Amino acid sequence: MAIASSGSQAVGAASSSGNTIPSGNLSASVGEILVVLAAFNNVGTTDADFSEVTSVTDVGGNTYTKIGEWTNGQGSAAAGVTVSAWMTTVTTALTTSAVTVNLANSILDRCSRVWKFTVGSGKTLVTASTVQNTQADASQNPGSLATSSLPSVEHLHVRAV
Repeated sequence: MAIASSGSQAVGAASSSGNTIPSGNLSASVGEILVVLAAFNNVGTTDADFSEVTSVTDVGGNTYTKIGEWTNGQGSAAAGVTVSAWMTTVTTALTTSAVTVNLANSILDRCSRVWKFTVGSGKTLVTASTVQNTQADASQNPGSLATSSLPSVEHLHVRAV
């Protein structure tokens, strides 16, 4: 198997105003993939990618790349939610370390989850060229995602709702 899940590694949450979301502690070896999902009260009042997450960092200095971000604004701040997904291929091992999601604004309610994957020897995990932002309606029902016309290779689909 080219891609295998090692499961959820760390969860972080806060309900007091702040501009970071530190995860719980986790360990990761060189070559493993960390996917970071964050959800928090929206600042933007319309539906769009406002780049509310400015970066994701860890003590090892691994480089995190944004997979995608979306705000469901609901017309006013804190009436909707922003979700953001990031990933890294670990180049510096982590031992009982936290991953920190850095926000552009001070947010009251926010949480994150770090998921770990392994990729088979000689394989590389890359981000798709197009991230889908879908919403079935403006309430609680996520929209459909189309995955047609993909090449016949192994895929890892990540969805932040």
